[in-house]
Amino acid sequence: MIKNGRFFTAPQKTDENFKQLFARLAAAGVGRPVDSEGYADGPWTPESLAEAISAIDGNREGVELRSVQVWFQDNDNGISDANIRWLARVFGCSDPEAASAWQAELKAAKERLAKERREKKRRQTSLPGSANGVEVELERNREDGRTFFEGKQRPRVETADATKEIRSRTETPVRGFSEKSDVLHSDSNGLGGYQSAHVRNERDEVRDTSIQPPKLRRKLQISAHLEALFADPVTPSAVVWFWLTGILFLASVLGVLSVTYMTPDGTNKQVGYIWSPSWVIHDLVLLPFFLMTVSRTINFWKTDARKAFLNDGRRSPHEGWLEKVSSLSILLWLAIAISVFFVFLLQWVGGYLIPILRNELGNTAVSWPIIILARPEIMSVGAALALSGTYILFAALVFFFLNAGFVFLYAVWSDFSDLFKRNSSMIRADDAAKMRFVGVRLVENIFLGTILALWISTSIKLYAMYLSVSSKDILTWLYTDLIQVFENSEQHKNIIVGYSLSQFSTIIFTSVIVGVFLYIYFSAKALLHDGDGFSERYPKTYAPWSKWLIVVVLLLVNYLSVGQVRGFSLLLLLSIVVTAYCVLTHRGRNFDIDQRHHGNRPAKQ
Repeated sequence: MIKNGRFFTAPQKTDENFKQLFARLAAAGVGRPVDSEGYADGPWTPESLAEAISAIDGNREGVELRSVQVWFQDNDNGISDANIRWLARVFGCSDPEAASAWQAELKAAKERLAKERREKKRRQTSLPGSANGVEVELERNREDGRTFFEGKQRPRVETADATKEIRSRTETPVRGFSEKSDVLHSDSNGLGGYQSAHVRNERDEVRDTSIQPPKLRRKLQISAHLEALFADPVTPSAVVWFWLTGILFLASVLGVLSVTYMTPDGTNKQVGYIWSPSWVIHDLVLLPFFLMTVSRTINFWKTDARKAFLNDGRRSPHEGWLEKVSSLSILLWLAIAISVFFVFLLQWVGGYLIPILRNELGNTAVSWPIIILARPEIMSVGAALALSGTYILFAALVFFFLNAGFVFLYAVWSDFSDLFKRNSSMIRADDAAKMRFVGVRLVENIFLGTILALWISTSIKLYAMYLSVSSKDILTWLYTDLIQVFENSEQHKNIIVGYSLSQFSTIIFTSVIVGVFLYIYFSAKALLHDGDGFSERYPKTYAPWSKWLIVVVLLLVNYLSVGQVRGFSLLLLLSIVVTAYCVLTHRGRNFDIDQRHHGNRPAKQ
């Protein structure tokens, strides 16, 4: 039976204990994705099951790999009620009714296992002299699958026909376990499967090094949640548009949508919000387009393309993907830290908070969030702080979306590169051609994300440079620069009226995106470009390597020239035309890896 695209089996009300029931379900692959013929794509492994449970929405703490490994082992260890809930959702294929039925079935199987264990324990303790007259009472916690216990030593008074237990008032805490783990260790000395905490801790340090799990819980918490966010084609863009609407409303209430001030040379300069190309170009159009490009690339790779690399589609295409993302969690944390501390705190405190509180403009260029420094009658100090704080916080969010987006684009390429190298010597030529086609399409989508990000950076710098000169509005400034190319005179030269911190923050971001693209570009060209030794094994897949590199270099030069050289507006127009051509001819809009591609078009059958 197939439910929600996964292999499903209804509970059958058997008398199996938890270990027997779990082994049967894991071997059958219940809850795993199905292949084209409707069969489960393989049995569960501890790693794949831990990944599936950790990726469930609402499971903030995840599950330790060690706990899942214990479920697969033939021992007397149980499972916690919390993990039964998540396991039932996996076996129930995310269907509420099916998950509820499996939760009841797993709970009953757990109780049967506990009952069998108590019977076994009773038989063992009925023997004379068992455990040297000492028992560590941990049965209840062991049934619940928990590993942070309070053991209670029970001295035994043994008679000829029975063993009477006298409870001690002394409680011995047993240490050395994770609270979220379902692991219970056993020894070989016959003490009911337990040993002293001191001895066990020393042995754990040696014995468990071979099964130490990757830090699934903490790494997957941040990486899995962010991966789910960026894989959603709607939510990130909706967040951007929602925040943008709030800023527009606040700017409208405070009267700074269109506002001017007098520069030192007597120019009535327009610095209103609606005159800023940043909100029109990148907030409304480019940033959502970039986020959708990232989302489409992630979903195509992890859902459709990865299965071509995983044992001919027999394994889950999600296997290993979250581990790859979690390995880059340090980069995601770095993006968060830079956005919070550099973009938000440093820029807001240095460029807005301190000047507003001191009522000193200094060398800061006047913009609509700090128009109070040039025209105090427009708004109060509190309103200026609120407006500037909201604006800079949004700028930090944009900076994070852009940098984290490139982290995920790099994760896609890195995962592809690893799987391609691992499988290149074990696949047929047709499959190799398909894999190379996937690689070229991934690079093309990364190229599209790069040019969109470069334009976002350029639009931010464009407005920052406009704020620094004395031109009355941004259109006049661009027109003045354009006619200087043909008039070759200095009569239209603008004076500098201040500096914007956005000029410096865009340098960091531009360096990141260009660096990531160049790394992917050269590694992809070395990996996918056909050489003499591979022309027969890997059919030619056309990739415009030169075009991609030339366009990125052109947009980088365009970014660097904005406001710095005379006639930069001419290069700006050329870059707009080239970018429009690249977007309109972008081949990555439609992914189809089920056909044999040799070049730009599917091969004729």
